[in-house]
Amino acid sequence: DGANGFAACDEMAVSRNAGKASFDFRKQGFGSMVRYGGKLSGDTLAIRRIQLRNRQPEVASGTCTVYWRDVFGGDRRVSTVTCVAMVGQITYAANFVASRINLD
Repeated sequence: DGANGFAACDEMAVSRNAGKASFDFRKQGFGSMVRYGGKLSGDTLAIRRIQLRNRQPEVASGTCTVYWRDVFGGDRRVSTVTCVAMVGQITYAANFVASRINLD
């Protein structure tokens, strides 16, 4: 539950709406473990809030970055999503591999 804990996740969902977005790191059968929300610009989410499982959203600062990889045929696919946010003096980080990302 706390600042030093590890949130085990096996899914990630991205929701976008009018320049705002949330990156939701989830565990099947449990739902959201940690959700980062803020303003999306290109491949970067400027984090404005964070919500840990079973807690109220909190004001936060930081960034999430979407990394891409080139695939056969000249296409690009999401490779990894990395988030680092601060609430006061507590840092929350998440890293997720694209094979489990759901884009809305």
